[in-house]
Amino acid sequence: MKILLISGAIAICGLVSGCVESPDQLEAKPNTVKGEKVFSENYQAVYRRLATTAKRCQSGVISANASTQVDAELYNELGFGEVSQRLINWGVNNYYWKAKVERIGPNQTKVVVFSGQTINNKVALNRVLAWASGSTSCTSG
Repeated sequence: MKILLISGAIAICGLVSGCVESPDQLEAKPNTVKGEKVFSENYQAVYRRLATTAKRCQSGVISANASTQVDAELYNELGFGEVSQRLINWGVNNYYWKAKVERIGPNQTKVVVFSGQTINNKVALNRVLAWASGSTSCTSG
């Protein structure tokens, strides 16, 4: 049953609106929501909190052909990091959210999140911002 649901979701994604095959494509989708928050902390600490919790909560195997993956990369020399979550099904990527964690000053960090391709994009956006704020709950948001 789970395989049928995932396969159906991918088919609908492909026929109706097209999958988001890169994190940057989320910004152009009409149903994507954007949120941001500023922290009085080092950007590396905020990035680590967000990436660690996202990987623990949203990476895993759904079926023989589908899994979710969290990609995270910290660019110390550039002063920012990026985290994103995607569904991989039959070799097709569909990105659900992306976050950029950037240094904007000494111990000042801005997190910008784009969330799309889900039934309730605002819940996913709030969950990602909660993780950046220190929540370790997989269901926060």
